[in-house]
Amino acid sequence: MKIIKLQKIFSRIFKHLTFWLWGTALWSQHPCAGVVRDAATGQPIAGATVVTLDKGYGVYTDSLGRFSLNLWAERRLVFTHVAYNPDTLECPHEGYLEVRLKPGRELISVNVEEARQAFRYEEGEKIELHLDEAALKKSACCNIGEAFETSGVVDVSYADAITGVKHIRLLGLDGHYVQLNADNMPSLRALAGSYGLYFIPGPFLQGICITKGPGSVVNGYESITGLINADLRTPEHEERFLANVFVNHLGRAEANIGGNFEHGKAWRSAVWAHGNFFRTPNDMNHDGFLDLPWHRQVNLMARSQQEGEKHLFQAGVRGVYDVRQAGQLAGPHVPAQPFTMQVTTWRTEPFIKLGLNELRRLWRKLGFTLSGIVHHHEGHVGTHLLEGSQYSLHHNWVYETIISDTRHNLRTGISFNMDNILERYGGLRLERIEWIPGTFGEYTFKQGEKWLAVVGLRYDYNSLFGHFITPRFHGRWEPLKPLTLRISAGRGYRMLNIISENLNLMPSSRKLLLPAPIRPEVAWTYGVALRATATIGRRSQVFQVDFFRTDFENKVVADMENPGELIFRNVRASAYSHSLQAEAQLNPTRGLDVRLTGKWNDVMAPLGGRVQQVLYVPRWRGLLNVAYTTANGRWAFDATLQLNGPARLPKVTHDKNSPFYATKSPVFPNLLAQVTYKTERWEIYVGGENLTHFRQKYAVIDPQNPFSNSFDATRVWGPIMGALGYLGVRYVIRAKEACD
Repeated sequence: MKIIKLQKIFSRIFKHLTFWLWGTALWSQHPCAGVVRDAATGQPIAGATVVTLDKGYGVYTDSLGRFSLNLWAERRLVFTHVAYNPDTLECPHEGYLEVRLKPGRELISVNVEEARQAFRYEEGEKIELHLDEAALKKSACCNIGEAFETSGVVDVSYADAITGVKHIRLLGLDGHYVQLNADNMPSLRALAGSYGLYFIPGPFLQGICITKGPGSVVNGYESITGLINADLRTPEHEERFLANVFVNHLGRAEANIGGNFEHGKAWRSAVWAHGNFFRTPNDMNHDGFLDLPWHRQVNLMARSQQEGEKHLFQAGVRGVYDVRQAGQLAGPHVPAQPFTMQVTTWRTEPFIKLGLNELRRLWRKLGFTLSGIVHHHEGHVGTHLLEGSQYSLHHNWVYETIISDTRHNLRTGISFNMDNILERYGGLRLERIEWIPGTFGEYTFKQGEKWLAVVGLRYDYNSLFGHFITPRFHGRWEPLKPLTLRISAGRGYRMLNIISENLNLMPSSRKLLLPAPIRPEVAWTYGVALRATATIGRRSQVFQVDFFRTDFENKVVADMENPGELIFRNVRASAYSHSLQAEAQLNPTRGLDVRLTGKWNDVMAPLGGRVQQVLYVPRWRGLLNVAYTTANGRWAFDATLQLNGPARLPKVTHDKNSPFYATKSPVFPNLLAQVTYKTERWEIYVGGENLTHFRQKYAVIDPQNPFSNSFDATRVWGPIMGALGYLGVRYVIRAKEACD
């Protein structure tokens, strides 16, 4: 009943806000738009001030010199810029002006060096954190999953000894509720659920954007707890050539090479290659099973683009070949019939993007994307054969314009998704073909720097499950200059892929049960964030606290409360999540950055016949990251201390002397550190992971009898390996050097 009341209240608020915001769009009666150019060169002037003569209202020109505003009685406009002589003109009744300002006095050239934070909260309406390349280089970052180790916002689970699967969590919930995009197109979804975090190498990235809470309706319906967009390297990236080699003390080796080049008329292209290999016997707990799976991977990315005055065309493809092996593969006590696991994956993701600007009017834009996924994996887990295939197509048209002036922005469009998915595990076969056409609209209202509100609504029709409506709202209010309040609310849904997303739960003797057909997961997420900035000693300090609640209309739970059973069932009530996080980003002195993060999670669901805490989710987590760079930029030091709170574990025995008797994991630390030395072209980095050497000693129940009724390798809550050391070298040629 509480969920239904909350939904009714939100629906009313959403309806009133929509009427109010659209009503404000109709107040303006005399639109005036145009462009401001340099009178001598004809080049657009960005950042010019455009105000009415009575100074009642004004705007700035954008990066292309464009402006738009509403006029009432006063039609005379004053155009000013620090490098140009001011001018006053009257807007004609046609509502369009082309203004040419004459250069004024010559400005003294000044070099400005910007010190940007590696972890930067965006200033828009959403609750977004951006990780740039400096953040990605804080650790080895061999893939996108390892990029979150130092962030504190996204939690990364510990890989189990058999499958080696890692999961991320956001707002306390599993990463499957996060929409994972690459360059704002669907990417790591469906059958990439288990190993997808290994499929995007760290050197392929130039940044990651993390949105907490529901994302924009333009990006689709799947984001429930958030949206993570991997910003892949583009052909105009400043690093024209990069070679990177990495090795750890266990023999894990990785290599990356790639670069950008120009060809043809206005064409740029980029080609990147990644390979990794690991086949060292490892069994620190002496249970006969590999602690870390063997693996090898080849990963390629190629993309080209052509940019004109009013268009941008991009096309590219990514391909992955990945092999994972684990189980009783090494050691003196390998039985005659060993328990082994192997998964071989082939995956291809092609895409096309086209953007058109100034469609008859300066403020009109049209965007088109077409992307696909072809995925196949096969292998086995113990005696169970494993197979999966996915053929997906995603198509999006987005039209953007303004309503009367730049305070009112509208984005609308149509989308189409197709998924053809097959999963086999043992005797279980799951297959579906979904056709999902949709349409969406998103209205943005901006009033100076104080108010910003975005109302979005999309409608999709699923050929298997019918109609689905997705409302979203984001708001930003700045009551005081250093204080900003943001709110976020919306609905989302997704289809579960049971085997691929829960492969880490399969290596056990538990019987897999599906009492009823699986339905789409549907949830509402609401959040609020308060951010404050302070300047201490001319250095900016950032403080933020946010709270989110997620209510499920339908959730598919993996119920492991009954020994010997793994039951996947739909639950239509009483499944929810609370997540509270506080963070401080401090800059005490030049070159020194300190980040403190504390998080509390309350994730509940009906399990074993009663509502209780979800398994393996820590109740709280803490993080301290300290980074220091010397004044000359040659040396960089980085250390991250994680403190993991207790998590509920399944009860598997009544024997108090058993190492598996505990039903709650202990509190334990994890320390990561890295030292980097930089020259003009070279970077050498040395680091370590889990330097506290804490590890879960017992990870497999009854490892001597892997085909017995008591065998279970899924009870993993911490690191299985001890401390790891690594060494890496990067060689870089940047754009300026390439031109010399």
